[in-house]
Amino acid sequence: MEAPPSEPRPLEPLASPNRPTDSDAVSRLRAFLTGPALLLPAVLLLALLVRLPGLGFDIPTLSWTTNSFPLTHHADEPVNQRVVRTVLSSGDFNPRFFNYPSLFFYLHALLHVVAYGIARALGAVPAPAEGMSFTRAASTISESTLALLLSRGLSVAFGVGSVYLLYVAGKRLISPRAGLAAAFLLAVSPTFIRNTRFFSPDACTTFFVLLTLVCALDVLRRGSLRDHLLTGAAVGLAASTKYNAGLLLVLPLAAQLLREGAQGLKDRRLYLGFVMAAAAFVATSPFTVLDFPAFLEGFKKEVAHYTTGHLGAEGNSGVWYARYLWLAEGPVVLLGFVGLVWSYVRRSRELTLLSIFPLVYLPLISRMAYRNDRTVMLVLPFLFLFALVALQRLAGWGPSERLQRPARRIGAVALALLSITLPLLAIVDHIPALGMPAPRAQARQWFEDNVPTGQRIALEWHSAVPRRSAHYLVPLRTLSSYDLAWYRENRVSYFISSEEMTDRFYDDPERHADTIARYEALFGQLERVAVFPNPYRPWASGPFARLLGGDRDKVWPGYAYNGEQRIYRMPKAPTPTP
Repeated sequence: MEAPPSEPRPLEPLASPNRPTDSDAVSRLRAFLTGPALLLPAVLLLALLVRLPGLGFDIPTLSWTTNSFPLTHHADEPVNQRVVRTVLSSGDFNPRFFNYPSLFFYLHALLHVVAYGIARALGAVPAPAEGMSFTRAASTISESTLALLLSRGLSVAFGVGSVYLLYVAGKRLISPRAGLAAAFLLAVSPTFIRNTRFFSPDACTTFFVLLTLVCALDVLRRGSLRDHLLTGAAVGLAASTKYNAGLLLVLPLAAQLLREGAQGLKDRRLYLGFVMAAAAFVATSPFTVLDFPAFLEGFKKEVAHYTTGHLGAEGNSGVWYARYLWLAEGPVVLLGFVGLVWSYVRRSRELTLLSIFPLVYLPLISRMAYRNDRTVMLVLPFLFLFALVALQRLAGWGPSERLQRPARRIGAVALALLSITLPLLAIVDHIPALGMPAPRAQARQWFEDNVPTGQRIALEWHSAVPRRSAHYLVPLRTLSSYDLAWYRENRVSYFISSEEMTDRFYDDPERHADTIARYEALFGQLERVAVFPNPYRPWASGPFARLLGGDRDKVWPGYAYNGEQRIYRMPKAPTPTP
């Protein structure tokens, strides 16, 4: 007897190896939404957007002919503008200024030449006079406010480029996602934001520091002649923007030793890389050789500046840097040092290489008398990468590890959120306040509106600068330099004091007791007639900030070069017009 026929089974679709399943499509979408293809451009855009609003900071008017006001913004900007003008007008491109190397000035001089050519084509500036070279004609705009705006824009470009290079380094060292996270931390770093929107060499230097790191990783992995030459060139370019970046020479040396041990010292490729570093430095700062006596004098001045101190910003550098990093950057710095220690426990060649520069650089700058945020900024990218190493280890993440303890992952996520909270809140504070009038601009306008012309006005560093054609200005390092009798003898009527100058003494009363006493004696005999406070007074100095260890208003981007301005009047001086 035959068995009854079974129910026919439905036909199965033909499987196609090239046709993705639904789960594959979801995985690919998730990878796209969380991967570098989408998130990297978003991080770079964020880095750009948080810096662009600060480009016009304290620039009263935009013009190719109106000179910027000295000492009204970043204290180094007027000096840098004058050096660029010297480079273009000299005829021999000798900057005649060697406190910094020359590459930084040459890049901005080239920018000004291009800008002059465009402005000339548009008819915005006159044609060069007969017999005047094009570069000399371009020098006529180098101290204008529009040229200053362009130079700040170049700093922003180097800042965004640094964010990208940190992603590349993180991708090679840890993973693409870790690279994205490190790039995000640098993009929103308060220290990095405030120092990559001014006409200063710090953004440019950071860019070449990270370029050196990326190239040194290639030396560690491949060690070809090309890798050594590219790393040497990057070191030379970094040192040609700021002398302290010359310490990067330890990176190719360390990479060679980690790759081949002591035998690597016999490899001629290592020394050819050193030669390339020297060649790149001389090629981009040629007058360090061609005008060696002037270079030596400028270099000695800069060394003396850092070893003997800067008025009101000297002493206890190691403690100051530790406190600054905690207040400005928050817990991510602690995570960075934890990751640095872990790199030696794990004995990873790549992470050991990453640790070399911070371990050489931080002890050196901590021994210097002069301390500032720009100097310590160079180690921040390294600490951000190590912070990702610490988080990865805490969570149990790795290329071949599976998470076994959910509690560790929760802890890692909590630390990550805490690490980005302070930078994000700094941005929330920073951006809206940029639309507020700067205290210096308000103080200048107050003099225009209220004070009769022809007054003698004493002003200290970082103070507002009234119109020179209307008043006789007495610029001083500090108002505490002289007593009331001296000011009476020199017929000074008004005084402008800046929070950025006075507070550096009041913040360290033990070291500067005499200076504080002179300030108190002087201010006690003067009449305060106007105060223009810093608009950047958010929760940065509120209860939550104090819970984390202190007020942060003076280390966040909004405070930078924007301190409260206080105007005093000599007794019996002309009364301000209401």
